[in-house]
Amino acid sequence: MNSWAKFKYHSDRALGSEALSFYFLWENPRDKFAVINIDAYLVLNGFCSVIDGQTLLTGYDSSSLNLQAQLSIREWWNQPPTSPLPQSDLLQSVVSLSAKGGSISGGAIDGKHIFRGYDLRYNQFLVPPKGVAVFEVALTFSYKTSVGDVHVNFASEDFEVLCLGVLVAILA
Repeated sequence: MNSWAKFKYHSDRALGSEALSFYFLWENPRDKFAVINIDAYLVLNGFCSVIDGQTLLTGYDSSSLNLQAQLSIREWWNQPPTSPLPQSDLLQSVVSLSAKGGSISGGAIDGKHIFRGYDLRYNQFLVPPKGVAVFEVALTFSYKTSVGDVHVNFASEDFEVLCLGVLVAILA
């Protein structure tokens, strides 16, 4: 409950992807199958930006950055662990930034402050007797840039990534 992290990320590489993950383990306490609903809560407070340094003289490429909140489920009773069929509420877009250069004076910048909560969920997950499931709640991001920079800041001042926890509701 109330797990948190602070981090900054900067890159000027062409392509990349990164993730910050929180893990939770749950064991079915029953001697029979359990049907559960899973709700995971992720709260983000930070700032992201993408800079494209292209000019009319150097080209027309662009730089982009995409952040997503994601819940992944691993059926630990299977080895290697498997995942259930996907559902729509496992993944939510946080922000998509794009900067396209091309002016004579220099490139372009796109940035956004993020302060929002995300409710990620999975409905009617079947867990065998005494079965163990692992829930991963993650902030993932991917980027592409030719001549530019990507900045992800969840560390300055009050910025942070907060995972309030995972709520498991046993339905049957």
